[in-house]
Amino acid sequence: MAEQIGTFDRMWLSADDATYTAIEFLEGTTLGLNQTLTDTNGIRGTRQHSAGRVRETQRQVSGTIQMAPVASELDLLLPWILGGNENADAFPLAEAVPARFVKTYRDGTKHLYNGLKVNRAVFSAAEGGPLGLALDVVGIDEAVDTDPTEADAIDDDAGPYVMSDCVLTVGGQAHQFRSISIEINNALQVRFNNSVTPSSISATDLMVGVNLSLPYGDTAALYGSAISGVAVVAMFTNGNRSIAFNLAGVSAPKQPLPLGQRGPRDLTWAGTARRTTGGAPPIAVTNDSTG
Repeated sequence: MAEQIGTFDRMWLSADDATYTAIEFLEGTTLGLNQTLTDTNGIRGTRQHSAGRVRETQRQVSGTIQMAPVASELDLLLPWILGGNENADAFPLAEAVPARFVKTYRDGTKHLYNGLKVNRAVFSAAEGGPLGLALDVVGIDEAVDTDPTEADAIDDDAGPYVMSDCVLTVGGQAHQFRSISIEINNALQVRFNNSVTPSSISATDLMVGVNLSLPYGDTAALYGSAISGVAVVAMFTNGNRSIAFNLAGVSAPKQPLPLGQRGPRDLTWAGTARRTTGGAPPIAVTNDSTG
């Protein structure tokens, strides 16, 4: 029997289970069905359990999709993460989190996953690397897919963004930095009620965090930033394409500074973005994918 080789795996994303777009994903991706079988483990005069007393009680899709997305893929992903539809390259927040369909091909086996919502999205970059994205998703169910009609072409868009593409400002001041992480947490809660599969997957909160590692000498003023919050803007530009993360009202409590270590000292600046009194949302994203 021939082995299945992960090199030949594929993934497609759709908002309506009609039009699917092929996307590239990275090693470390985990997406699949988690099934719970319940054994009542009753007493019946023997240590041996009865196969006739086992029932399926829950099944749910979950996993993490690892990516280094290009601009056109971000056009697909940002509404899934933030909830709002694109308007002139702007992707606003919305109170509801939309569901998507994902199809996978595991070198011979095709599955369809429905009702997938983004629980947590983490954008990150470090010196010498690309802008990565980890999507923790929760969905309803898995089915074997028999539709062979999805397009295979993947748009490369001049490649992904990389760390050196980024210009960072904190409180209006540009800074060099060593790494960045922006997390959007939709705090999904899953209810099964009287159903084997989830009957509802609801966004119950919104937590937006940013974590920066910066050379301390030039960023000492950021140690003890205003409790009321400052604005953080991280903009990546690749040719004519660009993505900008605008975080408002970021407050970053003091953390212990390194002491006595050899070599340059870094400042770890970890904050939470909140809606400002002026009405600016905790995060606003623009993505220009036209090239």
